Amino acid sequence: MQARVAVPDRDAMVASLAQTNRWHRPLVGAWWAMLVFGVVTLRWGDVVARPAQAVVALGMAAGPFLASMAVMVLGNHKAIEDLDPSVRFGPYGRDELIALVDDVCRRLDVPKPASVRVSRDTSLNASAIQVGFSWLFPSLNAVYLHRQMLHVLSPGELSSVIGHELSHLYRHKVHFRFDSVLHVAVGAVVALHT
Repeated sequence: MQARVAVPDRDAMVASLAQTNRWHRPLVGAWWAMLVFGVVTLRWGDVVARPAQAVVALGMAAGPFLASMAVMVLGNHKAIEDLDPSVRFGPYGRDELIALVDDVCRRLDVPKPASVRVSRDTSLNASAIQVGFSWLFPSLNAVYLHRQMLHVLSPGELSSVIGHELSHLYRHKVHFRFDSVLHVAVGAVVALHT
């Protein structure tokens, strides 16, 4: 007999997210302050005089972020709506996955994400990313369900994972899009400043 997974109610999740979010504005403010400080105090003549060093510093600061973005953009994944109806991942086919995502969104009272994608990644994991610019990077604003996970999890467990990943998309609706960009920008400015 398989244990049931308790899905927290929406009010409990919203309260938990509110607690987490209370530090988000100050962190974004601190990142902006560091970025402005770095840009103002950077010796731009050195950057122009040593472009190779500047490119290496920028690459070191932005490299991990850009590599993860390349994996997401170039990775082998497909939107669940685009799956062939005959393809199955354990107990799940296209229609079951669409219904499961719709049910989780309805129960949590959140909009359906721009895309939910199945990744060929065989690790037992899932991920979510939202960078905005949906019209330019549609696959970067999505929940990614790794293929292997679909073979292992029950519908209740998969619902919990989808709900968790949706929380990454919707927890910081206003500020979240800037986090990654600011992180890279601050890292680049600090790297170029030294």
